Amino acid sequence: MTPDFTDDLARLRAVALSLPGAAERPLHGLPAFHAEGGAVFACLRDVDGEPSVLVRSGAGTAGLADDDMPAEPGGPGWDTIRTAGADWDGIGDRVAQSWEMAAPRGLLEAGGR
Repeated sequence: MTPDFTDDLARLRAVALSLPGAAERPLHGLPAFHAEGGAVFACLRDVDGEPSVLVRSGAGTAGLADDDMPAEPGGPGWDTIRTAGADWDGIGDRVAQSWEMAAPRGLLEAGGR
């Protein structure tokens, strides 16, 4: 992660950690956010020199584990959102949707979101 990603990481951290049961834990050396139980729902990574947020896409994401985070951006089950000039309200919505896909049923049923 290059130093110019600091602001993007702070924004992503604020959004992700506001979700119930969310925790930050590195994954493959990248800042990653996990739902209670360990499933990754968001990650910040360098894509062609630009900061990008990876979130679950909803298609083909069932059962994805930590090790299923793609080695390359945009892998199956994940969407890549470049943060340069992006609407952070929109990114926040996508992160929340991704959390809903990763959160355990008990947390969702308890009104976690």
